[in-house]
Amino acid sequence: MAVLLSGAVHPKGLIMDSRIVFRSIFLTALTFLLGGWVAARADASHARIIRLSLVQGDVRFARDVHGDPLTSDKATWEGATLNLPIRQGYVLATDHGRAEVEFENGAVAFLAENTVLEFYDLSLEDGAKTTRLVLRQGTASFYVNGAQAFGWTISMTAALWM
Repeated sequence: MAVLLSGAVHPKGLIMDSRIVFRSIFLTALTFLLGGWVAARADASHARIIRLSLVQGDVRFARDVHGDPLTSDKATWEGATLNLPIRQGYVLATDHGRAEVEFENGAVAFLAENTVLEFYDLSLEDGAKTTRLVLRQGTASFYVNGAQAFGWTISMTAALWM
């Protein structure tokens, strides 16, 4: 490829064009590589679709509670409403009420009265979902499709075993 100036080929036209072409190719390739790297890092996120699908009676939640939510003086409890999006770090508590939490894969957690459930880890990495729940108090039932049960962990506090 040559640049024409007044009907003649500029002697350095070919070199200038190839530098521009190579620079453009290099910058485009670099953009795609970095864009792919950023997209791959974005895969390790906590973007999960989990919602409170049933609220009956007194149901409350707290955000980002570190440690035991029952003894933490920093836990701020708010009234839970239907379709509340549940995120990692949330704690759901039923006093004189019941709740049902629906996960994006059809799994369901049923919380009876006087139950506290912590959503410890709700991560998504490379398409694999990790669900770690901590039953701090009370009674909960879980429905998880056997084919989708991989990545689920439900822990109970020691006080429940006494």
